[in-house]
Amino acid sequence: MTDLHVDRRKEGRMTRVDCKEIPAIAAVSALLPEQVLTTNDSTQVSDFIRRKDFAPLLHKAVTLVCELFPKLRAVILEASSDPEESAEWVVLRVTSAAPRAELTAAYRHYIQRWVRETPPEKRHLIRLSYTSE
Repeated sequence: MTDLHVDRRKEGRMTRVDCKEIPAIAAVSALLPEQVLTTNDSTQVSDFIRRKDFAPLLHKAVTLVCELFPKLRAVILEASSDPEESAEWVVLRVTSAAPRAELTAAYRHYIQRWVRETPPEKRHLIRLSYTSE
């Protein structure tokens, strides 16, 4: 099993931090044993997860991504916000080597299960974006 790391940008450089050192992300990283889980700012993402208390929801989202997206290459966690509406969320940016048609089908299945298996009042905290390599 490959150790997973979170990439963190610091003063224009990338440094690697063991996911186990970031409690809010550590449980999610275990779902991707052969992938690298990255983030644009591990502190910001971890703080947001803690403040909004949605680690189980993030775990669910990553579980669905692992189950449904073929040829998964990477999952990037990004904290995002809209200051005009004071809204915040985490974006899961999924990269896959699968053809676009397979990705579109995976995304549709993800949305169906996401709506069926998650509480409506918390769904807005996680958004998904996907692309192929």
